[in-house]
Amino acid sequence: GFFDSIDEVINQIHDSKPKLVFLALGSPKQEQCANELLKFFPHTFFVGCGGAIDILSGQKKRAPEFFIDNGLEWLYRLWKEPKRIRRQIRLPLFLLKLIKFKLS
Repeated sequence: GFFDSIDEVINQIHDSKPKLVFLALGSPKQEQCANELLKFFPHTFFVGCGGAIDILSGQKKRAPEFFIDNGLEWLYRLWKEPKRIRRQIRLPLFLLKLIKFKLS
């Protein structure tokens, strides 16, 4: 997840020729990185998994069952990490843009 330039990553991917690459950079960095890398490696599958790696590594705890069962895991993460509010606020705006695009 740590690199100085995209060229370094491009070289590593080129040399190892993976079919699957996990990007744990956090949103939106991992999505932007995947978009850039797809230009060079259109047959490679890129997966943004920053939050999942944090949970699997034990750095973060998963939400209690109540939040998971009710589709509120995002709310639990927001409560535990208030700095995520800037990212969360953008979601309704994205949804509105998506609806407008689909209707036009």
